[in-house]
Amino acid sequence: MLTRTLTAAAAVAALGISSAASAQLLASDSYVIGSDPAAGEYQVLPLVSQPGTLESLGFADGNYGGGTGTVQFAASDNGLSYAPLGIDGSLSGKVTYSAAPVDPFRRANARNLVSGTPGTSPFYVSHLVNRGGIAPTGDADSYALTGFGNFVQPTIGANSGFLDGVFVGFAQKSSTDSGSLVIRSRTTTGQTAEDTILIDGDLVDTANLTYNIVYKATVNADSVTYWVNATDFTDDASLTATALVTGTINGFQFGDANLDRLNYDARAWNGNVFFDEPMIALAPSDLIVPEPTTAAVLALGGIGAMLRRRRA
Repeated sequence: MLTRTLTAAAAVAALGISSAASAQLLASDSYVIGSDPAAGEYQVLPLVSQPGTLESLGFADGNYGGGTGTVQFAASDNGLSYAPLGIDGSLSGKVTYSAAPVDPFRRANARNLVSGTPGTSPFYVSHLVNRGGIAPTGDADSYALTGFGNFVQPTIGANSGFLDGVFVGFAQKSSTDSGSLVIRSRTTTGQTAEDTILIDGDLVDTANLTYNIVYKATVNADSVTYWVNATDFTDDASLTATALVTGTINGFQFGDANLDRLNYDARAWNGNVFFDEPMIALAPSDLIVPEPTTAAVLALGGIGAMLRRRRA
């Protein structure tokens, strides 16, 4: 199995192999299941209970911290797949949120990045999410989200002066909502937390469906563009032409210190939600898992297990 790690990137550079295709990938984690945290491998345990010191591309060495009920988020095998990005989940793992019956409390885990937002350059963030097969039975403020940022605001419409970042996942908006796919963000108007519905759970049964959400942001800009289940990652135009859903959130607030950790956050959610492949890059094409060249494979040899998993 192949995973992108800082160690592997250094090895590629040392061998003189061109890594231009992935040079703009700033952070990534595939949740590979194994026993070597130095190679970015997780054990099937809660995120806060991982032994050793995890090393993953763009993340500070260390483990996840958490608040109340941290065992709800755990590493598990059989990751999510998304063919247009070359991601084969059978080779790796994922993060699973699990609670049954409904857990009325807020649960959260987070892991720090090496550095914060990548300057003033536009950057792209990608996540895979899947709601699983159990219908939510929470209230109108139940959710399960992930995202790069500082803190997830748990209450929609409340003052969110400390909500910094963009968070994606599922939220229940009504008793008949099967789990809407949403982006949660902070607006400049009133600084309130708001959800943008990408897939309406009242209209679409989102059970067991894997969604890829990509968004483009610029530090101190007032808008974020998003794409759901795009199939061509060449550039923005290709994303827009091939996405199932696309749009722009205007009045968005995103400062220069907002991207300092990866968060997992849930409240009053019943059942499982699956998360995988969080990535930050400076171009959409850098989100694609590359096919290694024959020369690279031969040169890397024994350290191949420390490269990011290849396209199946």
